[in-house]
Amino acid sequence: MAKNKGQKGGAVREVVLGGELTIRRVAGLKAELERALGAGEGVQLRLEEVAEVDLAFLQLLCAAQSQAVLRQQSFRITGDTAGRFAEALRQGGFVPQSGTAVDHLPGCLGQFSGAE
Repeated sequence: MAKNKGQKGGAVREVVLGGELTIRRVAGLKAELERALGAGEGVQLRLEEVAEVDLAFLQLLCAAQSQAVLRQQSFRITGDTAGRFAEALRQGGFVPQSGTAVDHLPGCLGQFSGAE
């Protein structure tokens, strides 16, 4: 479920996502992230109770982060670092299989901050 918890004045918009973050939901998630990017100075994506993550969702995050960079906005991802999201990052090649900390990701998800 996505929740947009934006604040007044163009502040960072918090989007809370959980459940299945897969290709079946990617169109709706894309719209949610577009609204959040268009409404503030950046996005904080908080992952809660993630049941499943696939490559389509990771690609969506890369695209959203690219849009944030183009708009000179912040884009942070927090939560679920020890769960299914972190595993999808490893399986998708976003972090080495050796278990390197997810707060040092290369490439499009390099801004991932880990759980807080």
